[in-house]
Amino acid sequence: ADVTLTAGGPKYSKPQLEAMMSGEDSTDPMEMMNPTENREMAGSVQTDAAGAFTFSDLAMRAYEVRADYRDQIATEGVMLAPFMKEHSIQLKLSNRGSIQGKVMNERGLPVEGAKVSPTKEHTFSPCNLQTQVTGMDGAFTFDNLEQGSWTFTVRADGYAPLRSDAVETGGVPITLT
Repeated sequence: ADVTLTAGGPKYSKPQLEAMMSGEDSTDPMEMMNPTENREMAGSVQTDAAGAFTFSDLAMRAYEVRADYRDQIATEGVMLAPFMKEHSIQLKLSNRGSIQGKVMNERGLPVEGAKVSPTKEHTFSPCNLQTQVTGMDGAFTFDNLEQGSWTFTVRADGYAPLRSDAVETGGVPITLT
């Protein structure tokens, strides 16, 4: 399988992280998990015959690990902190699905030009999919999503940002208002 590692969130030095964890620094350690800041590709490897892979010499920050094999995918969020010398995860590949929907305003009219971004539930890293912009009909479709629950963030000029409730892949089309 192809395994990619994407880093997200601010980078902190070991003394900064230790000060935050001990309470000496008032910065909230959960701030480190902001996946939308400073996203960058941190590495890519192939699994060995047993399905194992290794990334080494990583900075202390949030990461998304993503494995792709044929039509299956798995993702996992990982946070590396000073006390962690190594971290092991187990990824389970699953089939892909899709979610489609429409962005509508409070009067039930489609919102053109809304930016829709997916985030896999129970991870702190967004997926590697591009944000979609709705057309005149307010429609969006995300294909090839990992099976499971997803939330969507919608931003449109003249409207407050919106975050959807969790939506399962392969379910009925959703409407975001």
